[in-house]
Amino acid sequence: MVRDIYLSFLIQVVSVLVIYSIISKHIKLPLIVRILTLLAYITTPIAKIFSGVASLLYLADLFPIFLLFYIFIRPKIVIRLYNNLFFLILFSFLIVVPLVTTCILVIEGNYFPTGREMMEMGIWFYRNINLLITFGVGICVSLNSEGIKDFIKINIVLGLLLGCLGILNYTVSPINMSTFEIILWQESIPEWYQNIRVTLGFLGLFRSSVGQWFAMLALLSVGTYGIWERRFSFIQIVTIVISIIIVILSGSRAGLVGLMIGMFMFLILQKRKAIEIVLIFISLMLIFSFFFNSESSLSIIWARYHIFQNEDISAKARMLALQEGVKYLLSDVESMLLGVGATNLERVYEISGLYGLHNEYIGFIFRGGLLGFILIIVFESLILKKFLGLISKVDKNILLIVNTIIVITVVNMIIALSQSFLIQDYATYIVIYYIYLLYGVFIGAKWTPYKDNYNLERVKYNSKGGKEWQI
Repeated sequence: MVRDIYLSFLIQVVSVLVIYSIISKHIKLPLIVRILTLLAYITTPIAKIFSGVASLLYLADLFPIFLLFYIFIRPKIVIRLYNNLFFLILFSFLIVVPLVTTCILVIEGNYFPTGREMMEMGIWFYRNINLLITFGVGICVSLNSEGIKDFIKINIVLGLLLGCLGILNYTVSPINMSTFEIILWQESIPEWYQNIRVTLGFLGLFRSSVGQWFAMLALLSVGTYGIWERRFSFIQIVTIVISIIIVILSGSRAGLVGLMIGMFMFLILQKRKAIEIVLIFISLMLIFSFFFNSESSLSIIWARYHIFQNEDISAKARMLALQEGVKYLLSDVESMLLGVGATNLERVYEISGLYGLHNEYIGFIFRGGLLGFILIIVFESLILKKFLGLISKVDKNILLIVNTIIVITVVNMIIALSQSFLIQDYATYIVIYYIYLLYGVFIGAKWTPYKDNYNLERVKYNSKGGKEWQI
């Protein structure tokens, strides 16, 4: 098992670096964006720093020191972030609100964190700081429209690589790249799950992360299809197919729901060519006809998707847990306002039961109280408002990207009804790191204005005398 862990890490690092070296000459991005993107795609944990899966150490955990130095030598970044509403809201609900409410509970004597809980709290806040800094750096690189295209390109290519490694693990690989997932689940799920890789994650991505990540990659490829030359369009098609297969093999119900909702939104927003709509429709029909057939030879996948027939025990238990959680909050005013402690998961499980809440919005009320919940909603609303406001102001190619950002944001908001989206936990930390990088870069981007809707009052001149539309 230890051998498989080290080999998995080596395979992922080497393959990511090799692919990056091949495409780097075609990608024009700031060095810091390249490094952060590569870090996001090296998902295999390096080691355990303490006992428990929650204490896995990732490469992304080692980078905040470098990022702080990067900000230190560029003090203007601090001023810019101080004046950025997105960053301030994120700082408030990731750091300030949970920390303040937890301290109040401790002072009042309503929460007594153990040594283990103090350690978990330290890890949780450290990683939230990492997410916050990554998001801030993404904003401050201020990519123009061509830079955004290159950023999407590198994500599609590296996503295809990650998907291919997943396919290998699920099918013919002699190396078990699901080792960490097996360690996590082997004592809490039926025996027939323990020795099989299908419906688990791989390379340190737990099943919940796999479904969400590859749903986003499929949508990123679908939404921007046709922007580049035909050769890269072929790569996009392959990425779409591989990503859909991975979502299904992982058994991620949230990922599949997000994927279908995203595809449906594209049919409305993008006004795609008839052939593309037909291809998407056929793909979805194939998914339904094959993987939702109870007589399929892949019965283990079918078992995961019983939720759609109300036969899934865990689905019923999760709905009951959510009901218990809401009932408790409505009956306890202090918990509604302050939560039960930022990392007091033992109390959450005590209230909700074995499966926990599996709802980020209600879950964060338990972590940070009602104010944190309100800030999450405000943050998501501002993202949608920002990009919806761009629809009439950019050309047709950039419009495809803007629509894609809107679709991915909505899909993640919906997925958050059953798992994490903005609030990291042990099962979704790396995918949320990736989401913050994605959002930071997109929010801080600049776009070329659409000539037919030229508004001189909103045009900003850059240092080279050109004109850019800044969002």
